[in-house]
Amino acid sequence: MPYKKYPSIRAAGIRFESVHNRPAKIKADEFARPVYPGSSLADFFSALPKTGAAADLLSFSKRLREARRGDFPVILGMDDAAAEAALQPLIIDLMERGWISALAVSWSVAVADFEIALTGFVGRNSEASDDYSVTEETGLLLNAGLKEGQQQKIGCGEAIGLYMTQAGFAFSSHSLIYNAYKLNIPVTVHPGGIQNPTRLHPHLDSTVLTVLGERDFFLLTSILSRMDKGGVWIQAGPSVLLAELVRDAMNFCAASAIQRPRMDMGIFTDIHPHREEENIMAECRRAGGWCRRIPGDLSLMMPLLAALLLNPCADESPPEKS
Repeated sequence: MPYKKYPSIRAAGIRFESVHNRPAKIKADEFARPVYPGSSLADFFSALPKTGAAADLLSFSKRLREARRGDFPVILGMDDAAAEAALQPLIIDLMERGWISALAVSWSVAVADFEIALTGFVGRNSEASDDYSVTEETGLLLNAGLKEGQQQKIGCGEAIGLYMTQAGFAFSSHSLIYNAYKLNIPVTVHPGGIQNPTRLHPHLDSTVLTVLGERDFFLLTSILSRMDKGGVWIQAGPSVLLAELVRDAMNFCAASAIQRPRMDMGIFTDIHPHREEENIMAECRRAGGWCRRIPGDLSLMMPLLAALLLNPCADESPPEKS
């Protein structure tokens, strides 16, 4: 039995348009091109499709080059996902070449970096043993470095870099914080987040860590306050902690009558950004910045970004608007 209130709709009155006049989502000149044997890296990047993550990666690298030419800050943010991504030599090379002007890392990244300088490896292989233990040297030596930093009234990142320089660890050349300290690149270390691998160590003084971490927050805020005319934040992996820190720093600037940062942001993550990251991206867009999630595993995407910075493709399009 038909419903009287809902008569059948016929297609006789439908509106038509020519497929040639319809606005195109993707044009033929934006398609990927073949890559041939013997192609250079620049040829490879030129062959990428001009859509999706490939287009965002190309646009982001363009913005990084413009920030470097304009002498604007470029901050690399790292949290738990980046701690064991084995990217240290690549990031150190980018710092030495002048592509990174500051590091903002969580405490777990700082601990992993310290252990790399001390031992040459990072992380614990839980499959090798079911027994859990707390590494003796990490908490003991880090605490000594932090207490020295407190006496000198410096921040957490600078204190760790200074301590590693004085200690002369065998594998310091692989450490981000050690190399940043030598290059006079500020490193801000931020306690908090989910993981704190030294929390159980009896020699770790959480009060000292908190005080030095607070100094690093204001150092990060100072760097962000100088991005009123531009700058870039590279987020290696997801991080609710760093997103909240950036938001707090931006609010501090606003409350102090300092213009909010107008920075571009690329979040390299294989998961959808957390709500906190979405919020800070929205704030950056409102300030005129370009913000994107660039999906993919860090062990692949960060080397691709580094290769693109050093081998720009010839037909790279200008940055799109936010």
